[in-house]
Amino acid sequence: MIYLLPFVLAGPGLTAPPAIQAAGIKTSPWEKEIVYQIFPRSFADSNGDRIGDFKGIQGRLGYIKSLGATAILLQPILASRLYHNYFPDSFMDTDPKFGTNQQFFDLVHACHRAHIKVIVDMEEQYVASLHPWYVAAEKDPNGPDGQKLGGSGVYGLRAVPSYDGSRVPIATVNTNNPDVVKGITDSFMYWVAPPGREQDGVDGFRLDHMMDDLDSKHTNVQMLTRFWSPLEAAVRAKKPNTFFVAEQSDWGLGHDQFEKGAVDAVYAIPLRFVFLKALVSALKISPPYQPGDLAKAYREEQAATPPGKTQLVFVENHDLPRYASQVNNDPNLLRLGAVFLLTAKGTPSIYYGQELGMLGSQVKGHNDGNDIPVRLAMPWTDHHTDPGIAVWYVDGPWTTPGYSKDGDGISVESEDRDPNSLLNFYRLLIRIRKSSPALSEGSEEYSNVTDSLIDLIRESRRQRVRVLINLADRALEKSDPRAIRDVLTGERIDPRKVLAIAPHGFRLIEESLPTAAN
Repeated sequence: MIYLLPFVLAGPGLTAPPAIQAAGIKTSPWEKEIVYQIFPRSFADSNGDRIGDFKGIQGRLGYIKSLGATAILLQPILASRLYHNYFPDSFMDTDPKFGTNQQFFDLVHACHRAHIKVIVDMEEQYVASLHPWYVAAEKDPNGPDGQKLGGSGVYGLRAVPSYDGSRVPIATVNTNNPDVVKGITDSFMYWVAPPGREQDGVDGFRLDHMMDDLDSKHTNVQMLTRFWSPLEAAVRAKKPNTFFVAEQSDWGLGHDQFEKGAVDAVYAIPLRFVFLKALVSALKISPPYQPGDLAKAYREEQAATPPGKTQLVFVENHDLPRYASQVNNDPNLLRLGAVFLLTAKGTPSIYYGQELGMLGSQVKGHNDGNDIPVRLAMPWTDHHTDPGIAVWYVDGPWTTPGYSKDGDGISVESEDRDPNSLLNFYRLLIRIRKSSPALSEGSEEYSNVTDSLIDLIRESRRQRVRVLINLADRALEKSDPRAIRDVLTGERIDPRKVLAIAPHGFRLIEESLPTAAN
């Protein structure tokens, strides 16, 4: 399917109206945001060392704005000897390869000037061996500082093999220790309101590995009510609108994280996997999913989300194979992934390079670097080792040639100038979502029960949009007596005519509102 993507939307009714919430629904303000997830080490290099850094991100804010993102989610930035920075040596210092603390706050300042919010990924349930608590525990395991480490978690007192062959000892912290709770709370307070630069603090936190019983080891227990909820309350007392999103490690609906953990959002994990199963089934490379699975997933997601809360809807993140690789780089299915993401109720989250169709799948049997192929350098130009491209891994075993090659067309340089590119398709859909009250904050009703068609109704008080996604490799037809306009093109629709939906295609249809809603 080929689309000519205009840079200015045509047709009536496409200017953003006043904020409208669907009747009877308290909508999270974060449903209006578009989150762009960045792996800092791989995004943009500003100083020629081939490692992504804060200045590199700051230099690319224009691109992020051009995409339409309104928030960035940074994977861990704390000092660490692990390439992914998930096991910190300090809670109060950034990784020097990314830049100084002050350079980080300069980045946040620049983001705020550009009307971009900043969320940082935090996992302070573990420390690496240069962290002061770990050092003290080694010197005196039975002393007051030694009691700060739990030692019995899945990561307790063992060495993680790093991608470069080194081994980094790490340990679980003891969240039953008041000094540990204070230390972690103080670190969150620092990043949200740095002394002397309070306005340059971050806007939210991703809470990685948010479990009630940490690692199911029965040592750090009741963490949602005993540890996380009080921590969030303390931070919000300092900065009331701080956003907290839980990465629910059980990969369920997030009931406990919402109810006990007091977070603003969880990840729409079950919905993502059912959607992917449907698309892979459309490629006929796995058994068909069961009719009604998607309807069930949509409805369960919304039923699990309290009023005023939201779910981050996603098709990619740093822990999963790249979507383009999972759908065999099929151009139509790449677009269907974008449509699913940007029309569903919730907060869309785009993983860097997803909008370009970056490829990548995890490798097996190595070590801590198994996920590097899904965290490769953002391809700014057609030559993937050009200055500014963060190929920090270039001398390691993870530079899989099939995933990132010069001249493969998967780059900002190539796709920015191609009006029919995936990048420009994302830009168009983001503009449509942001200008549509139904798509940006409306209610959601799933009406389809077959295995071939996603049929969603998004409705606010002033607009009703029908989202039709054809999962079949044959054309489908749909009658819609309330159809008014094609949202993608702005063209008027004769409601007496049957709507055609191309194989692996979609339609966004504005419908007349029910009489009672006018």
